Amino acid sequence: MFSLDFTQTPRKALLRGFLKGMAAPAYIYHAKDLPNLPLVLTVDIPNVDVSKALASDWRAIGLDFDKVIAAYDQKTTP
Repeated sequence: MFSLDFTQTPRKALLRGFLKGMAAPAYIYHAKDLPNLPLVLTVDIPNVDVSKALASDWRAIGLDFDKVIAAYDQKTTP
């Protein structure tokens, strides 16, 4: 009912839209089955303390900074 056909000419698309508009009151009683949805898998998130998670993230970022600074020092030290 609501699908679009991009292969139509503009004239046919206008005619189709006009006819659908004229038939709109009849669509009040129109019923169409929905397509079957694929299986949706749920992801369980472990219950972690937010402050501990943030602390570990900041620690990892700090270690990354230390590695980058050490690598830069090795490049610039004669």
